[in-house]
Amino acid sequence: MTYIFFSSDVWMIFVAEEATAEKRGFYLNVFMAIGIVGPMMSPIFRSIFLTETAPVTAWRGMTIFPIIIGITAGIAALAGAKETRLYEEFKLTKVKSEAEPENVSFVKNMRVLMANPRKKEILAIMVMSIIAGLNFILLQLGESFITYNVGLTQGQVNTVITIIAVAMIVAYLITGKLSDKTGRVPLVYVFSMLLPAATILLNLGVIAGSNAVLLVAIGMILGYTGYYVLWTLLRVILMEIVATGRRGTASGLRAIIQAIGTTIGFGLGAVISLAWGLGVAFIILSMPMFAIPFLTKKYLKETKGIKLDTIAD
Repeated sequence: MTYIFFSSDVWMIFVAEEATAEKRGFYLNVFMAIGIVGPMMSPIFRSIFLTETAPVTAWRGMTIFPIIIGITAGIAALAGAKETRLYEEFKLTKVKSEAEPENVSFVKNMRVLMANPRKKEILAIMVMSIIAGLNFILLQLGESFITYNVGLTQGQVNTVITIIAVAMIVAYLITGKLSDKTGRVPLVYVFSMLLPAATILLNLGVIAGSNAVLLVAIGMILGYTGYYVLWTLLRVILMEIVATGRRGTASGLRAIIQAIGTTIGFGLGAVISLAWGLGVAFIILSMPMFAIPFLTKKYLKETKGIKLDTIAD
């Protein structure tokens, strides 16, 4: 459920199109911070259901709460969700400007995107998304890696997860404020470098052994915040350079491309792990992140404060 929440660009588009240009970055990151409440509750449920004496199937109990919340949220969305003001204005303008409104076409939207004056920025974001996707393996297997290699107890693992969740909330709130003041681009430079640092710290923690709880906790914090905050920044920038009629297509394409990067990352990670171990796989897969600052400097322009209704195809 957490993955679905953070992966969906639909709700991000809703927030982006309803927020003011001056505070769009802040509101988007606040929503991301709210989403961390779920992971924060994970250690609580783990301590209840995943104990040393619990049966193998006890993990199923952890799914009850998110199922209830998910169904409730879905019903609330169906009952009260409306199209954004910006999209309603776009549809109205489209109807007035066309004698016979045409159907939305993915192929046409793709052609328009590729003819966009800012096509190079769009393609650069797609490449960065693939690179970021390579590192999703760290988020999925990092916990198991430190548990078995550092020898953490279940209680220590729960503590690390809680610290990560709190740190991510703080990171989102700070990012939201800074992105509206200093801009999105400077933050892309910063957060793209956190993942390589995280992989190195995790491996140093393994070398240090059971006395390295703080070291691996910092490594996991850097890994999670680097991945998710960078992911959010790239999505925000993309939404701020694509017109309303193509925003959903562009966001969906970026999501697919990042998923491809994720798949490649797991495939390469499996091969590298067999040869040199999972820790080395984390480091090698994080190395392409060093390309992101160069791509950012060459292709990305600052988008803070832009009004979405002024963006042309």
